[in-house]
Amino acid sequence: MREMMTELGSDSFQSTQLHAESGAGNTDPFAAYLRKPGMPLTAISREWIDRQLETLFRQHGEVDLSPTRFRAPT
Repeated sequence: MREMMTELGSDSFQSTQLHAESGAGNTDPFAAYLRKPGMPLTAISREWIDRQLETLFRQHGEVDLSPTRFRAPT
């Protein structure tokens, strides 16, 4: 998250992106996240996270969550 917020800045979350576009309000994603950790992501930040995950999946492989390979904790 820190890497994403550092790279994307106000484009990290919907509220900070809207504030940056309007020129008023909080545009700092770190301050916004500290106040409300359940911040909705922007399309830009979701794409950023997807790219990072895809890179890691290619590097380390994916987890097989099929019922025959994975048993959820009880």
